[in-house]
Amino acid sequence: MKYNEILLSLIPKGLLWEGENFLKLMNGISCIFDRISNDINAIYDECLPISSKLLIDEWEKLFNIKNKNKSISERQKYAAAIMCASGGNTDEFFISIAKIFDKNVHLVKNSDNIDFIASKSKAGHSLGVEKIPKFTAIFVFNIEENQDCINILEKFKPAHLHFIYRFRKN
Repeated sequence: MKYNEILLSLIPKGLLWEGENFLKLMNGISCIFDRISNDINAIYDECLPISSKLLIDEWEKLFNIKNKNKSISERQKYAAAIMCASGGNTDEFFISIAKIFDKNVHLVKNSDNIDFIASKSKAGHSLGVEKIPKFTAIFVFNIEENQDCINILEKFKPAHLHFIYRFRKN
């Protein structure tokens, strides 16, 4: 208990303050400070959907999300992505949403080559000849296909954009 040492350092020196009953009292008081500290940290965790455990149902109700059958971490990521998606149509905006699901995601825009990405692709990958139309963005993920991520990106993209999703293959 970290607060026990702090409390004991604040009391004066002397026989009166070193009795067994007084030290038990200080120990009990320090337990209360520990509990308060833990509660404050728990409240802080509940302030954002990405770390919320107790209030995840409230976050989902706020954002009108129906993910009750998913794991707690999937529910947290989905709610956090909805919270981040408050508007915008820049690359950075969409990457910030996608990074909630995959920290290593990258975006390819208006490239002549849909399958091969310099410094990312390996020998044997297709060079491709498909031209990417204007206003198309390709998200390249290092995770398996994630429908939640696709749904959120599709929900918040402007009508003139077209997204293509590439996921790691097992």
